[in-house]
Amino acid sequence: GVAPYIAPEIVKEKFYTKAADIYSLGIVMNEIYSGEPPFKGCQYYERLLLDIANGKHLMIDKRMPCMLKNLKLN
Repeated sequence: GVAPYIAPEIVKEKFYTKAADIYSLGIVMNEIYSGEPPFKGCQYYERLLLDIANGKHLMIDKRMPCMLKNLKLN
């Protein structure tokens, strides 16, 4: 995967489940909603991977949960 979309457990090379895919989907959905790429301004993927592994979180738009509640996946 591409660094900004990879779940922390994958970065840490730990066991992961389908939840890692949901994490990545959430990052993509936030990008679609906000119109901004995840972790905008980070130029070095190695540093970004380290930050993600150490718990750095993407700032999510506070309105996002309302949008997700109305989303229906078929």
